[in-house]
Amino acid sequence: MLSIEVVESGAVPTFICRGRLIRGQESDYLFDLVTRQDSRDVVLDLEQLHSFDQEGLSTISLCRELLSFTNRRLSLRNASTEILRQLGFQEDAAAA
Repeated sequence: MLSIEVVESGAVPTFICRGRLIRGQESDYLFDLVTRQDSRDVVLDLEQLHSFDQEGLSTISLCRELLSFTNRRLSLRNASTEILRQLGFQEDAAAA
């Protein structure tokens, strides 16, 4: 199960993800939250994400692509090196 806490701090909301990010309702829920009609950048805090599958990772990549099309940015915070490696987010590695 995935739970997401939204923390509004300044102009950029942080989505704190807890649990599992897997195919199905979990990945759909994250996608819907992150890509909702808004004009702000988004931070995903993945410190408390304890498992994921390829579909979950694909959801993060898709969110990042869609946000970039609208001149928004998706940043990762506290992501494991495994997640960063699989997603190819080398520029975010310093924030992990």
